[in-house]
Amino acid sequence: MRRITCLMVTGLIACQVGSVLAAELAVQSRVIRIKAGDDRQHAPVLTAVSWHPNGRWLALAGDDHKVRVWDLVEKRVIHEFKGHRNWVSSLAFSEDGHLLVSGGHDRRVIVWDVNSAEMLSDWNDLAAAVAAVKFSHQGDRIAVVGFTDRVNVYDATTWKLEQSLVSPCQDTRCVAFSPDDRWLAVGGRNGRIRIWDLVQGQEMRTLPAHRRRIRDIAFDRRGQHLLTASEDRTIRAWDIYSGSSLFSLNAKGGLIYSMAALPNSRLAAACSDNKIRIWDLVDQEMVTTLDGHTGSVASLDVNHTWLVSGSYDTTARLWNLAELENQIAHQRSQKEDISELQSLENVTQSTSIDR
Repeated sequence: MRRITCLMVTGLIACQVGSVLAAELAVQSRVIRIKAGDDRQHAPVLTAVSWHPNGRWLALAGDDHKVRVWDLVEKRVIHEFKGHRNWVSSLAFSEDGHLLVSGGHDRRVIVWDVNSAEMLSDWNDLAAAVAAVKFSHQGDRIAVVGFTDRVNVYDATTWKLEQSLVSPCQDTRCVAFSPDDRWLAVGGRNGRIRIWDLVQGQEMRTLPAHRRRIRDIAFDRRGQHLLTASEDRTIRAWDIYSGSSLFSLNAKGGLIYSMAALPNSRLAAACSDNKIRIWDLVDQEMVTTLDGHTGSVASLDVNHTWLVSGSYDTTARLWNLAELENQIAHQRSQKEDISELQSLENVTQSTSIDR
């Protein structure tokens, strides 16, 4: 009997049944490429993406130090924020959509008013390149991590530093708030997950999660489990309380840089081999890969209609979720038809031998 382990990931049930099926589907994408500026010879690399809550605006950033907001309906840039002096590595909208925070290799974290395009706050006290920024679910705090042993939490109203947590890892790449905003989880170069209780201001747990750098981290909806994505080519699920590993997904071909939970128990992973891998978390099957990028895929974000991917190939691509589901359903139907034909063939052969 096979052991089945279940996990709710952002409200979706994921069960380990031990089988992996790889199948490539030709899902088409819409391409966004920002024109090169007068001071540049090539279009900017787009390695940070974030959806606005209205589902229409998309924030894009990368190596040209600018943050742009793209309007999907008008198909143009409606805001261009200038303030960073180096690569912009991370973006995040507040839950109400009024604020956009950006972090960069210039050690700066800038908070922008989305409607007025005004710079509201500018922090540079992390003393190292910023790798990730994240709003709390209530929108009252902003967590910042980077190439330092500090994990900083700021008040999103007063813009003051609220907490500065100490981690032994000098290269922290990802950060996530629990659904109730009480816990903060980070991951980085040493492959360990660290979880803090922000109310107590104390480290709650450390988990040796991966053999290589952790690049993305997320809580489930209940705040009981974590998903981590790593450069060791795996995504793993963890029970926060027991510290036990629930299951592991293997990307095999590429390092994993980012992940996104999709509807219908799907999980997307951005990989270094230019592909986006899609898993069905119920069956633990890799159901497809999304192809089109010609450079490593650095970041992902999802809304109700689109999965967006940012890449080192200087493009962002939009993948329609309904089209993706239709093609996965079609592929599965074809697989079932083939299985039925094989069963009929086996029965026919058996009958022939009996005669």
